[in-house]
Amino acid sequence: MAKTKYVLCVILLLLLCACSTWRKLNATEQGAVIGTGTGAAIGAIATDSAGGALIGGGLGAVGGGVLGHLVDKENKRR
Repeated sequence: MAKTKYVLCVILLLLLCACSTWRKLNATEQGAVIGTGTGAAIGAIATDSAGGALIGGGLGAVGGGVLGHLVDKENKRR
């Protein structure tokens, strides 16, 4: 459990660092950041391991990036 808390703290720290440039990111990048954090947290909690956090973070990044890309495409249409 201690490893999981450590991994979650590192992920939270990285997300907080990203907040300074948040407005400069497009929806694809924002979706990837949100997906990474969410996926890593869910993966760590579900598996209680750092490996689960890494896999969840990777899957979340891809999913969030894809959804963000769709939002970017929709915004360009308008």
